[in-house]
Amino acid sequence: MRLGGFFSAGNIEELDGLCAKLDTYGLSAISAPGRLAEMSSEASSAFGERASELGIVVGEAGMWQNLVTDDEALESARVDVVRRLLRNAGRRGCLCVVALVGR
Repeated sequence: MRLGGFFSAGNIEELDGLCAKLDTYGLSAISAPGRLAEMSSEASSAFGERASELGIVVGEAGMWQNLVTDDEALESARVDVVRRLLRNAGRRGCLCVVALVGR
């Protein structure tokens, strides 16, 4: 089991500096950057590889907008975001994607 806190790296360059903070609290898990769905495949893979080299687990990514809406275009756009999150989460070595479903 890995413990995490309220720490995350927005990009690969921030990972090295994050290690000292995680070590201070005995943590080794972080959440994925909020912009994970917008990252390229290459950037997602590189981030996951570097995190792994540093002993950091990317525990979860999140889609924090409800997927259920009466607006079909908005619903379709949000489902597309979840698809990109799932694709990039897998490349990054992220263990889960959390989504809100409801109104």
